[in-house]
Amino acid sequence: MINKILSSLGLVIGILLVSCTEEIPFDKNDNKPTLIMNAVVNATQTNHYVYFALTDQTKPLAVSGDITLSVYVNDVIQETIIAPTTEGRISFPCVLQQGDVLRLEATDIQNHQVSAESIVPQAPNGPLTLRVEDYTWVGDDIEKKGLKYMVSFDDSSSELRYYRLQSLVKIANYTLQGGVKSSIGTPQWANTILIVDDAILSDGHPRSNPDAEDYDLMGTMDYDPNLMGIFDNKRFKNSSCSLSYVVSTPQMQDDSFSEVISSGDTYTSYTATVSIQKITSAAYRYYQLLNKLKGDNYSEMINEPIEVPSNVLGGTGFVTCINEIRTTLTTDKAF
Repeated sequence: MINKILSSLGLVIGILLVSCTEEIPFDKNDNKPTLIMNAVVNATQTNHYVYFALTDQTKPLAVSGDITLSVYVNDVIQETIIAPTTEGRISFPCVLQQGDVLRLEATDIQNHQVSAESIVPQAPNGPLTLRVEDYTWVGDDIEKKGLKYMVSFDDSSSELRYYRLQSLVKIANYTLQGGVKSSIGTPQWANTILIVDDAILSDGHPRSNPDAEDYDLMGTMDYDPNLMGIFDNKRFKNSSCSLSYVVSTPQMQDDSFSEVISSGDTYTSYTATVSIQKITSAAYRYYQLLNKLKGDNYSEMINEPIEVPSNVLGGTGFVTCINEIRTTLTTDKAF
């Protein structure tokens, strides 16, 4: 009996070994390029951009020749544009209202045809308030400085809603002589949000130190960092929402800066433009996967491939509409 079992087991192993060595035919010529179309259409603006590329084995390729772009709102055509891409994109004018259904249809000279549609979400409730204070922390054994921004707005719905925080800080040095402001050097831009002491943006993982990293026993972070700035209203349904985050504020270094700083007439100006965007549930899932792909937890060598969602028919990519409220705050600091 044992010999029969061993013989059967040997036969099964032999079959598996043979099947593992069988070649699987693959012809890369069968993997033909498809058209990529990406767009984030802001309903508070009247001019928009849609980005195009072609899929390839290793990286996206630029689209050659003209693209025919048709823009529909609620199944009524608004524009038909025939133009080449400039820096991979085409602009189109369009006025959108809450609840409108935007559809984009595009065809390139190789007759790749794609289409996608998205509904314009309701705008977040205003007003959007913004405050700022100095913030210091220790990272890499050195003291670091930044600005802590505190954002507040109202959410007047008991329904599940999805949002995205975007922040862009312009950092510019200038001198003030006789009441006249003169700029020094070239402005810098800071758009990296460092999440601290905020349960909403960190999805329940607040930290007092932006450089701190929480690891599990396996040496990997136990959550995906919120690099895309997305959040939902599960923690503040039908109430006000307060968010806080830190922006690192490097000073601009050049000869003129170091020469004038001792006189007390040199200032650094931080102009923060902050927006709260209402996004669709599909966009929320899309940004969640981008957080995972861009985070420290994901490795192409170890983890299984992640399929990023696409709502583009006939090709790939993602087209979505957003609605937003925004505000600007300028802080001047003398050195």
